Order: sequence, then structure tokens, then C-alpha cells
Amino acid sequence: MEPTCYLYFFHSITSLLIQAFRVLLNNEHTFDKCVHWRVIVVDDIVLEDIEKHTIQLIWFLNNDERLAKYLGTTNSAKVTEQEFLEKNEKWVVEKNTDMFAIVLGGKALGMISLSYQDVINHTARIGYWIGSTYWNKGYGSKAFQLTLDHAKKRKFKCVSSTISKDDIASKTIWDKFGAQTEFKNGKYSCAINISEI
Repeated sequence: MEPTCYLYFFHSITSLLIQAFRVLLNNEHTFDKCVHWRVIVVDDIVLEDIEKHTIQLIWFLNNDERLAKYLGTTNSAKVTEQEFLEKNEKWVVEKNTDMFAIVLGGKALGMISLSYQDVINHTARIGYWIGSTYWNKGYGSKAFQLTLDHAKKRKFKCVSSTISKDDIASKTIWDKFGAQTEFKNGKYSCAINISEI
């Protein structure tokens, strides 16, 4: 191939790449879709069905010693997949609960639930745990915000929880979202009026 042919070929490829890039930038819909995909898959927390993430969630419960201490349990007695699913299915029915895996980039970090749902008084409770590897990274706050959004869509007016005095991280999350707090018998009773946020 002559040198001029090489130059022509290089110029053609470069022109095509520039045109494709311009189309991408000028097409706001395409650009938004690309950015949205990056956020959901890489950078952001989503809530998903726990059954899709059973193995990862059980691993935390069976192997994360710091989490076990936080939950006030012991991971010496290993939880089986069947026990995990049966216990959560029972909780969902008995406590009228919506239960989710907290997921980052396709990997479960923990669980969060909207439980004790009272559809007459429009109240519910929020509870959660996250594997200790992911503590203090803001993931709990993001999952909490998504759960508040879910509660709002379900027409609940108030969500609440009882928090140990030593659980500063959880107390901080509730405070961040404007919770009214009362300290009694060594525990914080926190409540958020969803209609005000």
C-alpha cells in the first residue's frame, strides 16, 4: 500500500471516530443513558430481592465477626441457605415486611427492611445491617434514603426504630434525615415524619 493510501485510511478512521463521538455528545438521550448505566452499575446503591443474593448475605452472617457483635449474635452456629430463607419468609409474613438486599455493583452488602407495616395508621419500622467491610462509606445512608422513598410510595406517614446507645452510626443516619429522638432505658427511639421530608 502506498504511503498516501495509509494516510487516507488513517484520516477516514479518525473522521469516523470524531463523527461518532459528536453524535454521542449531541444526542442527550444516549448520553444520559450512558451516565445512568455507570451510576447504577458502578457507583450507586440499589435495593433488590434478597433471593438473588442469598449466598453473599449468608456469608456475612456466618463469617463477619464485627457484624455478629453489632447484631448481638454469634456466627459459631452457621446459618444454612434453607434456614436463612425460611426465617426471612416467616418474618415477612408475621411482621408485614418488605425486605431488600442492599446492592452495590451487583454485589450484596447487607439487608434493609420496612417492617411492622400498619396500613391503617400509616406507620412502619426500618431495620438494616451492612457487612463491616462496607461500614462508614455512606452506603447505609443511601439504602436508608431508598427505603424512605419506598415507604413514601407506599403512603406511609411515619417510620421509626429503636437504636442502642452504642450504635452511633445508625443514630447518625436517623439524625441526618431529621428524626425526632428520645433517649430512654439506654436506647434511642427514633421517628421520622415522611411527609415533612
